[in-house]
Amino acid sequence: MIAKNFTFLHLQTLFKWLSLCAIFLLLFSLVWLGAKSFQTNRVLKSSPPIPSKALPKEKELPNLETIGEGVLAASSRFKTCPLPDLAKEVIFWGKNTRPDATASDLCISFGLKRSGQSIKLLSGQKSYLTYMEDKEPHLAFSQNPSPF
Repeated sequence: MIAKNFTFLHLQTLFKWLSLCAIFLLLFSLVWLGAKSFQTNRVLKSSPPIPSKALPKEKELPNLETIGEGVLAASSRFKTCPLPDLAKEVIFWGKNTRPDATASDLCISFGLKRSGQSIKLLSGQKSYLTYMEDKEPHLAFSQNPSPF
């Protein structure tokens, strides 16, 4: 018989050799990593210092207080956002929560503070907000889509 039957003793010996190989491999890798880190530390310590000519002088450093002036000035046409804050402008009045309401009767009511407009939207109906630039700019409800 060419094949040998493995017994519990054979398996135990095999696992013992495998664990010894794993421990040896772990110790070897730790020694190798330690040698590599020692070598890189030695290279970093032995590197020449940076010449003083390469470092900027104190007079050449930019003054942080001049940011926003001169070449670094940023100008914009708008200093503030021209559009009103929607969280403060749009009012949710309520919705129809009656138990006898059908799906087609469900509606939601919204209002706008500045313009005083209010609207009731039925299920599936769309409405859009439009930015009106009158004497006093404000939002308004519209049936047509707008870039706003």
